[in-house]
Amino acid sequence: MSKRVGRIIRIQVVRDSSKMLKNYEELKVWQRSYHLCLEIYKVTKTFPNEERYGLTSQIRRAAASFPSNAPEEYRTKPLEPLNPRTLCIN
Repeated sequence: MSKRVGRIIRIQVVRDSSKMLKNYEELKVWQRSYHLCLEIYKVTKTFPNEERYGLTSQIRRAAASFPSNAPEEYRTKPLEPLNPRTLCIN
């Protein structure tokens, strides 16, 4: 389930312990965020060269933060729902 609150989309994933995932790559939220990240990298390739170290870099770092944080949250608490606060991109 996702709720749109202002500009932030909070995603809650409930894990069933009987269907334990082998790794974070099986999380649908990770898969979708990873594909979004790849798309953002493709789009920012078309940005002007003078923005390479400014806007482009900032957008790419923000896009990569979610797929990077989701596995960390999953690794620390594999049987609990993902905490939307720790996965939130501000």
